[in-house]
Amino acid sequence: NKVSFFGKTPRFLVYQYHGLISERYDLFIGDSVITSDGHDGRIAVINTLDNIEKVIEAKSKYDIYPIKKWRYHRWMKDAQNKKMQHALESQSYEALYYNPFTQKYYRIFHPKMEKMNKEGLLNTDEDKKCVLMVFDTDFKIIDEVLLPIKRLQILKLFPIKDGVAIYLPAL
Repeated sequence: NKVSFFGKTPRFLVYQYHGLISERYDLFIGDSVITSDGHDGRIAVINTLDNIEKVIEAKSKYDIYPIKKWRYHRWMKDAQNKKMQHALESQSYEALYYNPFTQKYYRIFHPKMEKMNKEGLLNTDEDKKCVLMVFDTDFKIIDEVLLPIKRLQILKLFPIKDGVAIYLPAL
């Protein structure tokens, strides 16, 4: 039996710099592990048979600002609120979803958001926009759709024969 290890950056280092948007997502399809991170648009496809990793730049066209890196310390005054504010204002990517009917991948991207809106009110997580990204089997972006719903309204994506269904919780 053989145990293989994938990845190059310890998760605690990514968390220190990106906080709550440092989530790593893994999708297992056939002999491949497809990984992506919440803090950048790259997708890595790892062939588990030969350990060859292919990294693909798959950034949204709405991803135009670099995520501000910031080190979090547990003893920092008001650290939890600062982490929440950093996550709120920074852009982020959600997990990849595969549709076996259409042979396409889907992903939600949330663009950067300012602390205050145009009316001078504080933005909240409910104000964050959503972009649906559509990829072919080589992870080339086919389309990006700015959705008319906000971040907290999307719960899950589900593959259907004609594309993807977005499950919205009761509002």
